[in-house]
Amino acid sequence: MSQAPIITEVQYNHLMEVVGLGENGLRDQSMLAISFKMGLRAGEISNLNICDVIGRDGNFRNTMFVKPGKTKHSRELPFHNDVKLVLGKYLETFLWYNTNEPLFISRVGMRFTKSTINAVFKRMFEKGGLPDFSSHSGRRSCATMLNKKGANIRVIQKILGHTSIAMTARYIEATLEDLGQALDKI
Repeated sequence: MSQAPIITEVQYNHLMEVVGLGENGLRDQSMLAISFKMGLRAGEISNLNICDVIGRDGNFRNTMFVKPGKTKHSRELPFHNDVKLVLGKYLETFLWYNTNEPLFISRVGMRFTKSTINAVFKRMFEKGGLPDFSSHSGRRSCATMLNKKGANIRVIQKILGHTSIAMTARYIEATLEDLGQALDKI
């Protein structure tokens, strides 16, 4: 089975622009930003409640609480500023009464399942001209970009919620350019 393709920074910016024009633009931008900038799985995104991002005082928490998805372990991640920005705009678009409500809801007010999140991502990528990409592309891109920017693999492992560094290593893409830059350091 082939891995999900990596999204470049240029492709991400284009996607954010394109999906922002749709009926659910801020919602979709928020999901895309959480995947690309924080590395969450589709199932983890579907499990998010408002209280995982908003504190009792009505303000953003310092960290996002990520409930167990594929693994049995929850984790807390510091917010990426871009995620906070788009999520703040998104949260202003609908009324919520209880912070235990789902963060992402469908047009009929129901929590998205993992499979509906996957379908939303598929539509976003098709709209952006990237039909071979999937919800996992944001997650792999997050890992690869963190690695390219010098993050320690142990830190990337914690961000992604992996129990094994070997699994994290499989997420990171190395291009010929990356190999050349590494060899040039000798």
